[in-house]
Amino acid sequence: MMETMEIKPQEIIDIPNIRDVDVSELLDRVKKAADEKRRFVTMTALDRGDHFEVLYHFDRDLHLEHLRVRVPKGRSLPSISSVYLAAFLVENEIKELFGLEITDIAIDYQNHLYLIEGVEPAPMAKDKPLE
Repeated sequence: MMETMEIKPQEIIDIPNIRDVDVSELLDRVKKAADEKRRFVTMTALDRGDHFEVLYHFDRDLHLEHLRVRVPKGRSLPSISSVYLAAFLVENEIKELFGLEITDIAIDYQNHLYLIEGVEPAPMAKDKPLE
């Protein structure tokens, strides 16, 4: 019988092949990943209460590598869509659903990728009351 593991909301999960990077060095690290012929897979966003944690996932030869950036609430994150155009879609999703400001997205949906006019923005942000 398989045991289940309880994960607490603020628990940091140990992910192999992860590198913590500062917001100021993000674009350089992403350009390096592109130079190394790594494929951009996707991004993951976590609202940690006082900050966002954003993970960038890259693949080369079926080997995943990850970059993790911690962004204080109220600060912005530069888009990586100038390096990996496909990132524009998940960047718009994170911006719209979590309220994390991502600057210079190649194709910016202005918070209307999923949400329609009149819907309160950032429905997945932790500071939003549950209804």
